[in-house]
Amino acid sequence: MKTLRRFSITLCFIVVVFWVGMMLGRTPALSATVASAATTSRSAGGETGSDATDNARSADILTPHRVWYLVGKRYWGRASYYGGPDRLFWKPRSDGTPYNPADCFVASEQFPRNTLLWVVNPANGRGLYLPVRDFGPRSDLGRALDLSSCAADYLGTKRIGVAILYYQQVEARTVYR
Repeated sequence: MKTLRRFSITLCFIVVVFWVGMMLGRTPALSATVASAATTSRSAGGETGSDATDNARSADILTPHRVWYLVGKRYWGRASYYGGPDRLFWKPRSDGTPYNPADCFVASEQFPRNTLLWVVNPANGRGLYLPVRDFGPRSDLGRALDLSSCAADYLGTKRIGVAILYYQQVEARTVYR
């Protein structure tokens, strides 16, 4: 059981790191489009052959970068983790996709789905970027967030059950440098 839990936490961490890396990385298709457009416009101006290609390579072409900003105010709230080992496994969430305990996400009624949140546990200082994938929490106990099993493991709130966390919305903007 511990091996399966470690494997799911490792898999979740790899998926989150890969996803954030893709969001922060360059977009090669757009960079290639900008470079080919610069080559075409230079060769249309009378330059031909390899001279036009060399000039396009040496020109300063701005490449897009994704930059993450914390927007809005910081919220404090009680967060619990939902889903036992077998209770919600592969049952559909509100968007129709099946619940997988190895996925790191958060459920919130305050933010719309596909919003990215920066969630931090002040007790141990661990923080995690989590997408809002479901509506919740579905209780009247004053809880603000429901964490998936993977997110609760990483933030260290799974054993406690309910913890006070702070969270803030994250927004991605494209910057050209």
